[in-house]
Amino acid sequence: MQKLDLIIIGTQKAGTSSLFRLLGQHPEINSHITGEIGFFIHDNHYNQGYEKMYNHYFSETDHNKIALAKNVGIFESEKALERLKDHNPHAKIIVILRNPADRAYSAFWYMKSIGAERAERFEDIYKTSSAERFPGNDFMIRSCDYVQRGNYYDYLQTVEKYFDRKQIKVINFNDFKKDAVAVCENIFQFAELKPFQVKNEIKNKSKQIKYVWLASLFGVHSRGKFKDVVSRIVSPEMRLKVKTFVERINMKDLKIPKMDPQIKEELNSYYQDANRKLQEEYKIEF
Repeated sequence: MQKLDLIIIGTQKAGTSSLFRLLGQHPEINSHITGEIGFFIHDNHYNQGYEKMYNHYFSETDHNKIALAKNVGIFESEKALERLKDHNPHAKIIVILRNPADRAYSAFWYMKSIGAERAERFEDIYKTSSAERFPGNDFMIRSCDYVQRGNYYDYLQTVEKYFDRKQIKVINFNDFKKDAVAVCENIFQFAELKPFQVKNEIKNKSKQIKYVWLASLFGVHSRGKFKDVVSRIVSPEMRLKVKTFVERINMKDLKIPKMDPQIKEELNSYYQDANRKLQEEYKIEF
């Protein structure tokens, strides 16, 4: 069974989905058919075994290609990192880092756009623990921990407990936004693949859902019986088609207001020490 060779582990709202789609253009890469795989994160997925996950999410088995995967939750989960190390200690890891204050604000609006976050304003909840707001809901606790997830330096130190630094590629979101093609070329070199120039035709536009109940049928934050039944009897390819169709008809344009300058200044001050360490050790500057 082919192991995962190249995996994007974070961070949330830093262009990881766009990067995943661009890297998947390389003829020597085999990527899974959905945006995220939960194998290393979710106990129920992990306990079913890797072979079942691989056959479920990868549309082809080609041992001449390298397997590319993505899950942004791995970056903050030591348990998931340990599982990934057990799976393939030689895996190459990709992390994209974005200005943590901007990332936190973007994550809030993303969670609102999919109908998961019900708070009206970021400034009303950014100081409140997500565990306090969503007791017992692991997905919401992780995804809505907007401020804590910006402590990148600490998370990178944990990643390095399991993987050598030469196996880790840390990318500045600003560089990716400026020249995604060049970033991909650099990653192909890091992954020891032949040179290949991707076509960057991805244009992201902020959207929000019209109807929460409709989005909850397939949304990642949903844990209802309907979703569980569908997951068991419908193929990943068909679920993706239906989910894409539902999202298309259930979305409208979203205009995100600018973050309160005072709050951004407060957050930048909070991250100052961690950002300084990032600059010194990883040459990442926001």
